[in-house]
Amino acid sequence: TTRAVDVGALVLVGTPGATPLFTVSDQKKLRIYVRLPQTDSAALSPGMTATFTVPELPGREFTATLAANANAVASASGTQLLQFQADNAEGLIRPGSYAEVRFTLPPGKNALHVPATALMFRDQGPVVATVDDSNHVRIKVISIRRDLGTAVEVGSGLSLKDRVIDNPPDAIRDGDPVRIGETES
Repeated sequence: TTRAVDVGALVLVGTPGATPLFTVSDQKKLRIYVRLPQTDSAALSPGMTATFTVPELPGREFTATLAANANAVASASGTQLLQFQADNAEGLIRPGSYAEVRFTLPPGKNALHVPATALMFRDQGPVVATVDDSNHVRIKVISIRRDLGTAVEVGSGLSLKDRVIDNPPDAIRDGDPVRIGETES
């Protein structure tokens, strides 16, 4: 809340662009605005929950519920604006605070996961090394749909038939010969 007027100040009524005299807020319920990538928007469901943390209260987690959805993708960012609502009856969180929000989305249909250790980052973006039918390396540019920690969900660039090289050396290049080793039992 703010007070933007001092005793004795001239107050103009009905002036366009005038500064409000006071700003009042109800801090018992807070709105949290989150931008979600378009690729994940199909997984939204009414009433889904999210957990969030604020920097001034380390180690403390709060819960919020999806209250509204813009149902439109911003062309500049490729994201959809979501509004979550959180209970703040204790008054611990100040309005305007920044928060780190986490929510769980179900995996995409036909989601393809690869180990995070298989990723390489080159000039063209994230890539993985695969082995073709003639046992040669093929570097494939991929898009990462979601980072799951030890694995990533691939949005595009790979198929189920691709044989991905886990933990490839940095010097690996397209066309390098590959010798397939025996698997351990």
